[in-house]
Amino acid sequence: QLMELLDKVNMESTALEDDIVDMVSVLHTVLDICAVISSMDHALHANTWKFIIKQSLKHQSLLENQLRHSEIISRLCDDIMGSFLSCLQLAEQMKQSGMQENTELRLFQKTVKLCRFFANSLVHYTKEFMPFLSDSCSRLHQLYLTIYSKFPPSPYAPAISEAHKDELACVFLVVLDPFIRQLLLYRPFMELVLAEKLDLSSELFLPQCLLLVSIMDKLP
Repeated sequence: QLMELLDKVNMESTALEDDIVDMVSVLHTVLDICAVISSMDHALHANTWKFIIKQSLKHQSLLENQLRHSEIISRLCDDIMGSFLSCLQLAEQMKQSGMQENTELRLFQKTVKLCRFFANSLVHYTKEFMPFLSDSCSRLHQLYLTIYSKFPPSPYAPAISEAHKDELACVFLVVLDPFIRQLLLYRPFMELVLAEKLDLSSELFLPQCLLLVSIMDKLP
């Protein structure tokens, strides 16, 4: 009900500074609530994020200089990784047991759906607020590499069925391609990715090579 009421708020271009500060405070408070409910209710968690993204874009011209973008990106990346790792864990359990319990399969499919929502939300947010994301480049880079480290040909990819692998690939590998395309135009991100010395764990070496190949393929 609170989010429905706040959704009806319309801020004019002449809004007072105090009103802008209050709206920013509300959005970051809702962001804190997200962290609390993330493991309690998938639907509520997604709807809360939907509210944050929607309001950020609705009042973009007023809020873009005030929002703590790095905090929003970091939380969104955390939720993407959390749901992604949950999917992998469920897929591994079903592979090891040699059967798909209805409860596990339903939970896997619901979590995949949540992954898709989070991934699309990240792509949308980064597209709209790109000029303000210089502090988030390292987090976005790390997210990309970590996700790719869990898919073949990475030696660190977990043993899951081909069906589950394909389902997860349809969410992440499909979404990450346009994600990299838009980041190609963002100099701070490219300077980070192309830096001569990167502090990467051995698990991320191959994903970094694949990222560089992907970038080369996308260059005109």
